[in-house]
Amino acid sequence: MSTRPPSAGSHGSVGSANKDDSPISAFSSSTKPSLVLHTAFSKSRPSPSAKIHPFTPWASSVPLLGTSPSAGQASAQVENLFPTAVFPSSASVGAGPWSREDWSTEGPKKIQSASSAGRVPLGSITLQNVEAPFQPISSRALSSHLSSSHSNTPWAASDAPVPADRPSRTNLTLEEMNLLRELATAHARIKELTIENQQLRERVTALKNCASIFPLGYMSPPASHYTDERRAGPEGFEAAKEEDDDYKAPFPLTAAILRGVYNFADMPLEDIKPIVWVIANNQPRNNGDTAALKLAVNHLATLFNMPRSMAGPVVLVRCIIEFATPLCYTSCGNYLCQQLLEKGHTEDKKAFITEIKNNIVGIANHKFGTHVLCKAITFKELEEPIADALLEHGIFESFQSGARRLWRDYLERCRLGKKLDIFHRINEDMKGQWADLACSNEQVFEVFGSAELKEPCYSEIIGDLARVANNQFGHFVITKLLLEPDLSKTTNEAIITAYPPLSTTHHGVNFVKTTLQELGRPGMVRYVDEICSTEGGRTPGLVTIATSSVGKSHLTLFVLNCLLPQEAARIRQTCRAFSTTLRNSQSGNDLLRTLGLIQTMGARHRHGA
Repeated sequence: MSTRPPSAGSHGSVGSANKDDSPISAFSSSTKPSLVLHTAFSKSRPSPSAKIHPFTPWASSVPLLGTSPSAGQASAQVENLFPTAVFPSSASVGAGPWSREDWSTEGPKKIQSASSAGRVPLGSITLQNVEAPFQPISSRALSSHLSSSHSNTPWAASDAPVPADRPSRTNLTLEEMNLLRELATAHARIKELTIENQQLRERVTALKNCASIFPLGYMSPPASHYTDERRAGPEGFEAAKEEDDDYKAPFPLTAAILRGVYNFADMPLEDIKPIVWVIANNQPRNNGDTAALKLAVNHLATLFNMPRSMAGPVVLVRCIIEFATPLCYTSCGNYLCQQLLEKGHTEDKKAFITEIKNNIVGIANHKFGTHVLCKAITFKELEEPIADALLEHGIFESFQSGARRLWRDYLERCRLGKKLDIFHRINEDMKGQWADLACSNEQVFEVFGSAELKEPCYSEIIGDLARVANNQFGHFVITKLLLEPDLSKTTNEAIITAYPPLSTTHHGVNFVKTTLQELGRPGMVRYVDEICSTEGGRTPGLVTIATSSVGKSHLTLFVLNCLLPQEAARIRQTCRAFSTTLRNSQSGNDLLRTLGLIQTMGARHRHGA
């Protein structure tokens, strides 16, 4: 086999691994030095873009993508990747039969004689039949993914004993080994960061595409402080709460959620707050928005099933409490609040009620918010906080709103539990306001239970019966009073003796007819006496009825038809005495003509001829 001697210009140390003094340079060009070099050092680290076959030696030595090797693993990989290459030492140069002078004079002759004697076939080359003035490479260096491990191949490791007169082997220095270990660890970290960077770029591209195809004119622009790292974990919410009064979710994230393309499976903690904000500040406008927001709520609700030791549920609870009030006013947000009330801890529930207590009446009066408070009042530990919030806002004001549903449920539990203090407090605060409240909406006094607790409310309503009974809301209260077994009799008597009389509107006329039919003849006589009475110098109730829009028909079609002639004469006498007042209204003039108390005009005068 032909060999090439070292060049005359290379006088450096052999141990420095010069290209002319290296073992690889001993082979001729016919053995393809580039292949030999690649084979000897084939276990060096591959490029990041290189694909590693699972059956090559690389499959067991290269870490998987996205993993960071430990220091011990990196050291082992370096030793496998860079096997110790044995180089001749500087002490061995000039010693033995192969000195530098031999190379300059005798070397070419020996090479030529070896070539003329017959070259060894390439397939039979081994370390035993290669006559070269260099130290052999370790057997591990010749094992690569290009060679075979069988002994009968040209590049198989040799088991021949090394002659004793060969130079001693030397290893890499400790500094070089440490540098190689750091290089391998850094390379693995670079690969991991490259993959992570690629995933983030794909995510940002997807969000930008969503924003470009789904423009939201009614949404606000993204907030610049969204990237604040303090908001990434639960410990940063308290410090940032005061700065988040005007918080707005980033526009691309909002677009992705409302579009329904947001990937909730990879939702990071810092995205929980903007998602809750989107639910709290977006009312669905179409079926697509409804489905997208429901999807977001359902995914967030699954966090309540996780242990509270994890950061996800903690961040979600704090975000719901922070946006509690706007969440109660949306169709999907109120469901998220109910999930907190059902699955949250007692401290979380109380914190939620504390957050909305200043707006509790408005929430109770809202079509979505009332569901949240009706759910909250079912928990015993929340009864007192809700009642305190209602009392702080005002009993009269809360009774006028949808909060009366909360009062009804709460007072019913208090009545069953014999907690009567709240009833006495309500009666004390509502003194003189029950009639006004009756004209605003339906009442809640029916849950008081005992007649003693109802008496203050009932007395005030009966004292202003005409106004309450003729009111669009108050007539429902009178209807409930007539259905009460212990109050129906006194209510009927109050209807026929009320002054001013009730028969001035359709509601009042109906109450009077119902009462007179129930009381019979005695009730009719008493009713006539009351409407014709001038006791105390008051104007008879008959005049008030006759001047109303429905009074004439009530008197002529119902009352007069039910009276005897002597009782009807009393009505005629009263109308004659107050005819001047009755003439001031169209209905009064019609009543006087019907009773024959004024002359009826002819057709010519009635038509203005």
